Amino acid sequence: MYRMLIVDNEDYVVEGLLEVFRQLPHLDLELIGAYSAREALEWLQRTKIDIVVSDIRMPGTDGLTLQREIVRYWPRCKVVFLTGFNEFDYAQHAIRGGALDFVLKTDGDERLIEAVEKAVAKLKDEIEIERLIVKSKQ
Repeated sequence: MYRMLIVDNEDYVVEGLLEVFRQLPHLDLELIGAYSAREALEWLQRTKIDIVVSDIRMPGTDGLTLQREIVRYWPRCKVVFLTGFNEFDYAQHAIRGGALDFVLKTDGDERLIEAVEKAVAKLKDEIEIERLIVKSKQ
C-alpha cells in the first residue's frame, strides 16, 4: 500500500479528489487530505508519504516550496502538481525540482489518475530494483 497526500487550499478540490481515488482500489492507496502547505508539512514531518498531489499555487507556502521540503523529508516521494494555470514557468520549475508530472485542473480526473498510476508504477519499479540489488549482493 502507498500513502498519498492530496494538498490544495480549496476544500472541495481535496474532498473531490479523495473521493475519486477512493473509487480506485487497484491503486492500493492510503489517502490523506491537507488543506494548506503548512498542514501538508505537518503530515510529512510525522508520516512517510509516497505520493503527493499538490496545487502549485496556494496562499502562504506555494507548491514549489512544498516540493523542496518533500524532497528533504522523503527523497523518493513522487510529486504530481495540479494547477488551474497553464504557465510554462511553473511546469519547468516543477519538473526541474523533481516533480513526476504537472496536470492542469481542466484536464479532468482521467489525466490525474494516469499521473498517479505512473507514480505507483515508478515506486514499484524502484522497490523491485532495490530488491534485485540486495539479492545480487547476497
